[in-house]
Amino acid sequence: MEKSLTAAAPLPHSAVSPPLRLPPERRVVVILRNPRSGSHQRATQVLSLIKELRRLGLVPRLFRHRQQLHRWMEHRPGRVQLRCLVAAGGDGTVGELLTRFPGVPLAILPLGNENVLAQYTRTPRDGVHVARLIAAGHLRPLDIGEVNGRRFALMLSVGADADIIHHVHDHRRGHVTYAIY
Repeated sequence: MEKSLTAAAPLPHSAVSPPLRLPPERRVVVILRNPRSGSHQRATQVLSLIKELRRLGLVPRLFRHRQQLHRWMEHRPGRVQLRCLVAAGGDGTVGELLTRFPGVPLAILPLGNENVLAQYTRTPRDGVHVARLIAAGHLRPLDIGEVNGRRFALMLSVGADADIIHHVHDHRRGHVTYAIY
């Protein structure tokens, strides 16, 4: 297990010692928006996040494709000013950023269907609230596991369960909907 850091509301002092904070000179906030996560109605939360980050004096950078984000992160001298990454999507988006950019502070704007990690960290589906958490600079350590080069913060699945999840993900062509029979 390794530790990662998430931008989140501070835990009670007994839970985290000492409190961790981001340096104030780090002003760039990089956002990866997964367009396949959740419903399109939640996309307005990304706009709210960007607007509030700007109002708070931070510099948001929005990416809709992970390949563009990877290129920016690899070739950007300004990366030293990076405050955090934002996973604007579901648990898969969080996992992607944890795997690709270990050790970089991560905030979550939960836009997926379940958002298990966001529920655990009590992060609401509210761009303004998430922007204020990022600006406050509070960090919470998070245990991270790794299997076959892939990091995870939630769960590990193998066998038939993993095959079904992988199949559904590969064949999904839009947002997940539920049918009542």
